[in-house]
Order: sequence, then structure tokens, then C-alpha cells
Amino acid sequence: MAKIDDSVKKKVPELRFKGFTDEWEERKLSTESTITAGGDIDKSKLKEVGEYPILANALTNDGIVGYYDSSYRVEAPAVTVTGRGDVGHAKARKVNFTPVVRLLSVKSKHDVDFLENAINNHKVLVEWFCCKVF
Repeated sequence: MAKIDDSVKKKVPELRFKGFTDEWEERKLSTESTITAGGDIDKSKLKEVGEYPILANALTNDGIVGYYDSSYRVEAPAVTVTGRGDVGHAKARKVNFTPVVRLLSVKSKHDVDFLENAINNHKVLVEWFCCKVF
């Protein structure tokens, strides 16, 4: 049986920055943030140029598909996460915006750049098993 390192048991890394001595706290994203999905575009308000960007799942043009002049759904700062196409791509947003279609917005009291990096560097392993039928 493998020996569990004391630093893992205590949730304290071996290498620490000066002044940090407390144990790490593990928290779930769902308890530390509010996650909402985009909706439909209000075509009557859609502009090519405007105050507040309308963001979709596209990675091109920073996800911007248009603008609204006087309204938005999500107050910055927040992180958007693609829920379709290139699923799971996170982007820190520092201006108020409206997410549409399957774009998720994550509002958190934590730093959006850290959150973007944490989501983009989260590794998910998917294994496929195949069996032979005789």
C-alpha cells in the first residue's frame, strides 16, 4: 500500500510562500459561485456596435456576436465557460455582458483570472472500454 504524504493528509503543500501557514481549504465551485446559462438574443435590441457585448460559445472575435446599448445580464467581473462546441473553455470577463445560447457565466467573489486559469487547466480523463462479442 502506498504511503500518503503528510502534506496531503494535512492539506498543506511542501513548498509555501512566506507568511502562509494555514491549511488549504477545499471548496466546490458550486458553493463558491453562481452559475447561469445564456438564453436567446433579443434581436430587437441587437446592434453591431454598442455598450455591452453579447457573448456566445465562439472562440473567434472573443465570443462577441453583437451588442446591446442599454442592458446586460451579468455584471462584471465574471468568467464565461463554453457549453457547446469547444466545451469547457473559460474566459475572464471584465465588462458587463449578456451570455447567449449555451454559454455559461460564473459569478464568484474570487479572482476571475485565477478562476479562468483553474478551469482551463483542469484535466478530465475520459476512458472508453470496448469489449469483444463472441
